[in-house]
Amino acid sequence: MPAGGVVRPPELSAVGAFRPDGQGGLVAPAADLDGRWGYLDGDGRRMSGPALGHATGFDGEGLSRFRADGAWGYAGTDGAPVVPARFTEAGPFSYGLAVVRTPEGVGYADTAGTVVVGGAYRDAGRFGVNGLGGVMLPDGRCGNEWTRGFLDVTGAPAIEPVYEWADAFDPGAAVRELLDLPAREFRPSSLLERNEDPYDLDELDDHDLERTHFGAVRVVASSRLDAAWLTEYPFLLEETQERFAEVLDTCERRLRERFGEPLAHPGTLLRTGDGEWAVAWEADGRRLVLQLFELVGDGDHELQIWLAVTDF
Repeated sequence: MPAGGVVRPPELSAVGAFRPDGQGGLVAPAADLDGRWGYLDGDGRRMSGPALGHATGFDGEGLSRFRADGAWGYAGTDGAPVVPARFTEAGPFSYGLAVVRTPEGVGYADTAGTVVVGGAYRDAGRFGVNGLGGVMLPDGRCGNEWTRGFLDVTGAPAIEPVYEWADAFDPGAAVRELLDLPAREFRPSSLLERNEDPYDLDELDDHDLERTHFGAVRVVASSRLDAAWLTEYPFLLEETQERFAEVLDTCERRLRERFGEPLAHPGTLLRTGDGEWAVAWEADGRRLVLQLFELVGDGDHELQIWLAVTDF
């Protein structure tokens, strides 16, 4: 095929990053125009589907998470299920184990889908760069029902669960958390609109529904300045913008340290307003977006910084 030739007609709504299939070819998740997911080979031919609710990029174990009939499983690079869809939630693999949730609780499953560590935890985190994963265990030493500690990749306790809160040993922990969340349709919320849940799309009109994303999002920083305050204290806006610039600079610097140079073009903004700026990276075959958002309404002024992972 000549360079720049069309591999297949533009009949897809989303395509993930291509990864080696272990047989000398490539494979990627892709969705049709109705949002049904399957897998493509390197020539754009369908390997399976489209019949899935969602499919993610392939992780280091050569597995892709997919959702079918409301449950999550794992597919191999041939597009066929390796682990049937039976988990309430399923994360990517790290050190050969993945965080999965069932009605009984949370544990770590191997690549065959067998829960080999835990299974009844309240919560658990992906194993970090030092091979430790944080878990929530039933206890009472912190004055509540649960405490946090860390396991190694064998499931043995590495740090005793005596903490009310413990973050992951990973400079990209916030990103890992987003990547581990099940992908859902969302639109970042505006403080001026008083809708706090970005996944609640019931009140959106047709125009806004055409501008949603599929993935996960969290608020890094947010501030709403009422018109009355700005009239009385006009310096508040400039000072708030300066603080947000510092936060944004720190976040971008740390993400560069973890994920390298950003993409040349960030792609579609998470949301547009009266001022926005964004930068993006590729992370596990998905787009990692850091965005500043400003909106003005009736003299009120809001600023937010969002971190999100979305499908390409």
